[in-house]
Amino acid sequence: MLTIKLAIICILTRTDGHQLQNAPTAEYLLPRRSKYNFGDYLRY
Repeated sequence: MLTIKLAIICILTRTDGHQLQNAPTAEYLLPRRSKYNFGDYLRY
C-alpha cells in the first residue's frame, strides 16, 4: 500500500524489469537540505 502511494506522488518508479527505484523527483524533494524537502511528512 505504501509503495502505491509513493508511486502516485512520483517518489518511486518501476524499471523495465519491474523493480522499484527512486524517481528523479525523489532526489529533488527528499534530501534534508533541499529547499522543497518534505521527508518529515513521510517519516511520521
